[in-house]
Amino acid sequence: MWIDDVRQWFKLSPIQLLTLTLFAEAGVEGRTGLQAVLNVIHNRTLYPTKYIDQDILNETGSRYHAVILKKWQFSCYNLGQDRRQTQQYTDPNTFDSAVRNNPLLSLASDVVKTYLNTGINDITGGANMYCYYTLTDTIAHWRTFATYRTQIGHHVFFAEPPYIYESFQKYHAGNYYTGTRYQEVEQLIVGTSAVGILGGV
Repeated sequence: MWIDDVRQWFKLSPIQLLTLTLFAEAGVEGRTGLQAVLNVIHNRTLYPTKYIDQDILNETGSRYHAVILKKWQFSCYNLGQDRRQTQQYTDPNTFDSAVRNNPLLSLASDVVKTYLNTGINDITGGANMYCYYTLTDTIAHWRTFATYRTQIGHHVFFAEPPYIYESFQKYHAGNYYTGTRYQEVEQLIVGTSAVGILGGV
């Protein structure tokens, strides 16, 4: 069952919601695992017709809220999940103090701030889907429409077309992933940036 009241997270800022999602989805995966989940969220913001809930976007004005809280997307917001730690962090006034007192939340917050301030590399190969590695047989049908990209920690990452780096490859010869930061990639493809997306929160 999906979350019972999606609006309880609308009060959080985009930074807070991103931090919470990374913490709940990959809090024990270390900085690299947190970054990988953030890569997926970011990649989804580039495809508003597919991964963004338009009603949530209209109500919050935030692409991040519209991606993260879209129904059946991130299991940490589903009812009945053991990892559903998200419900205890719905008050924006106490969120920052929770970050200071929880090392895993603090690490997730640091990854988010780095992303928004300077950009981060895509270490997932342009993935826009992932699952826990033990579930790969359960979601084997993904392979009929998505391409395996990589495994990072306990998560396996897939890219469902269109791949954002197909456009990027037109501008740079060689391998798909050259370590170029998100802002540079997005300016080439969609003329925006991570900071630009935040500006339209």
